[in-house]
Amino acid sequence: ASGTASVQPVTLASSNSQPNVVIFGSGFPAGEFLSTYMDYQGVTVFLIRRDGDQFPSADGTFQTEMRPSTAGKRFTPVPGLYTITVVSESGARASAPVLITAAKE
Repeated sequence: ASGTASVQPVTLASSNSQPNVVIFGSGFPAGEFLSTYMDYQGVTVFLIRRDGDQFPSADGTFQTEMRPSTAGKRFTPVPGLYTITVVSESGARASAPVLITAAKE
């Protein structure tokens, strides 16, 4: 099975801030735990849920707000193109690009 995820551009307020990303998904198995991570230039960082759905609904959809985890090592996102991937317990997965831009002053 494969799912679909949609991400939106994120604004990075400053070099020390952690941007929140709102992720929408469909086609995932209902009620399964989802792992979400972000890749950038060979670095993989797991995302932590801040708000929204923890598991897909009965129709396989979810919406959740997440931010990068800083556990284990310091990670400060810099402007650039990242890939966000969502994987369910049974292996359904989807990925999408997200562009982090510098804040406009």
